[in-house]
Amino acid sequence: MKTKPVASQVSKDFRIECQIIGNPLATIPQLNPNPPPFVPMKQFTSEQQAKLVKDHDTGFLTTGKINVLVDMVAKQEKAFAWEDSE
Repeated sequence: MKTKPVASQVSKDFRIECQIIGNPLATIPQLNPNPPPFVPMKQFTSEQQAKLVKDHDTGFLTTGKINVLVDMVAKQEKAFAWEDSE
C-alpha cells in the first residue's frame, strides 16, 4: 500500500509554537581551555569518565580537547541521565 502526501493546513490546535524567554546560553558555564584534572563527582564517576574518554579517543579529538569535554560534562552533570531510571 502506498501513501501520497496531501497539501493542507494544520489546525491551530496542533501547531507547535516555540517561545524561548531570555537567553538560554546565559547560564551555561564557560569552557576552560586548560581544565583542571578530573575529580569524580556525585553522578559523573571515574568509571563514566573513563568510558567517555575511551569512546571519544578515536584520534579525531586531541587529548586536550577530550579534557575540555570531560570538564564540560563534569560541570553539567545534572543535565545528563546516567541511569535508565533517570
